[in-house]
Amino acid sequence: MSNLMLDISRPKSPKGFSYVMKTSWLTEKLDAIAFAGEVSLHYYFPQLDNITRCMLIHAEYWLPNANVDHDRFYITSGVSQSHKRKELEGIVKDVVIPLLINWMVEVKNLPDNSPKKIGRCFIADYINDELIIKT
Repeated sequence: MSNLMLDISRPKSPKGFSYVMKTSWLTEKLDAIAFAGEVSLHYYFPQLDNITRCMLIHAEYWLPNANVDHDRFYITSGVSQSHKRKELEGIVKDVVIPLLINWMVEVKNLPDNSPKKIGRCFIADYINDELIIKT
């Protein structure tokens, strides 16, 4: 059992659009590796061109600060047009989430004083039918 602290915000998606990720896909992978830490997961309807560009997952690593004494991950997952949902769900579940989990573990395992922890982010977009990953 992991010590995962999860905060989820999932508003209703607009008509004709669907979220590309299910919460359970992320939590199952995190539980499988006994991930300990705080994760904020926010589903989001970005004001992007959801025909040629779709925000799949954007994640940020947040260092402890004066208000919060522990590190955190802030993850945002977007929407797609409903008719593209099945295609994008497969990509998110089978490709993006495993890469995201690997990135989270890598960042978490860096020494606390490592400058490599500052400003870390993971971006997975689907642009013109191509998966684009940036870390």
